[in-house]
Amino acid sequence: MMKNNKNTSRFFYQGFLLWLLILIVCFILGAFDDLVLFPLVGNVAITITGLAMSTVVFIATWTLLPKITKTTTKNYCLLGVIWFILTFLFECMEAIVIESNSFLEIIEAYNPFLIGNLWIFVMLSVLTAPWIIAKIRKLIIEN
Repeated sequence: MMKNNKNTSRFFYQGFLLWLLILIVCFILGAFDDLVLFPLVGNVAITITGLAMSTVVFIATWTLLPKITKTTTKNYCLLGVIWFILTFLFECMEAIVIESNSFLEIIEAYNPFLIGNLWIFVMLSVLTAPWIIAKIRKLIIEN
């Protein structure tokens, strides 16, 4: 039983490190969007960056998740929920503190029909990537 708890703790720690890597890459993509793409192509940049960020989530998860301790379906799903919560909290903090956006402006980013922002798809990617990739790559161990 102790080994199982240690493996579970290790899984979530490694999963957190993977999330940090994804966060850093997506933060760089966001800066590239603001500084380079948006001045060149306008609001289309928001759509491009959303697609790029969703792709980063799945590529990083595809590449690095198999290197993490294998675990159960429940833990892969829980990891996705943790990533989702962490990403939402980071996004709120970044948008309010750095960009001085209101909470309403943050919520508007979740509506792809307003200006083509695909942030909702990035969030869905973050939520589902651990389980989807674990299922496809046959990383799930049965209880």
